[in-house]
Amino acid sequence: AVIIPYSEPNAELLTLSSQVVASYRLSEEIIVINIKKIHSIVGMIPHSIILPSDVRENRFFLVEKPSLDISDLGVMYIGYEDYDKDHDDPDLE
Repeated sequence: AVIIPYSEPNAELLTLSSQVVASYRLSEEIIVINIKKIHSIVGMIPHSIILPSDVRENRFFLVEKPSLDISDLGVMYIGYEDYDKDHDDPDLE
């Protein structure tokens, strides 16, 4: 497997937030590892944050068990509604 690791969380932000906000930076390093060494898959969600040093950075936070509902993002898709208002389309149940 080819992976790109993330940094350790920003220590100052982690301390100031009482260990609640763990914010990571994407590394520029590319690593090849044995796929059998992968224990789990996590989601790294991008966010923009102003660090305690007053610097704005694009960083990432970790989501351990992302589910498929994060792909929805509030966008209405045709499959969500019955568009056959007249009830005359035999393909719609």
